[in-house]
Amino acid sequence: MNQSTLRQRSRGALAASVVACAPVAVLAADTDWQYDATLYLWGAAIQAETPGGAEANVPFASLIDHLNMAFMGAFEVRKSRWGLGADVIYLDVGANDSGRVPLRAASGARADLRATASVETKGWVIDLTGFYNLLKTEQATLDVLIGARYLD
Repeated sequence: MNQSTLRQRSRGALAASVVACAPVAVLAADTDWQYDATLYLWGAAIQAETPGGAEANVPFASLIDHLNMAFMGAFEVRKSRWGLGADVIYLDVGANDSGRVPLRAASGARADLRATASVETKGWVIDLTGFYNLLKTEQATLDVLIGARYLD
C-alpha cells in the first residue's frame, strides 16, 4: 500500500470517528446525558520463528522505543436506556536494524546471512457501537449491542 492510499484511509477513519462523536457534542447541553471518556495503553510483545529458523523476539519495551505515534481512546454516551460508543486505536511503529540471519538448506547445511532491514507498520482499529439497556438493577446490568469494526 502506498503512502497516498494510507494517508487517505487514515483521514477517512479519523473523519468517521469525528463524525460519529459530533452529534454528542451538539447534545451536550441536555443534563440527562451521561458521558465516559478513557485514554488507555495496551501493551504487547512479539515472538516468532521464521521458516528459515530465525527467532524474532520484540519485547514491549522495544516496541515503545520504536513508537512513532499512538493513540488509544474510547468515548461513550448514554441517555436513558440508549447509548453510543466509539473506541479508536492508531499505531505507528518503525525500526531499522542489521544482523545475521541463520539459513538452513533442505540438505541440512547451515549458513549465516548478513541482512539489513527496515520495518514500519501503521494501523487503525475503530469500533463503533450502539446499545440498549434491557436490565439495570443494583446487582446486574444487561445491554444489547450492535456495532461495526474497521481494521486497517
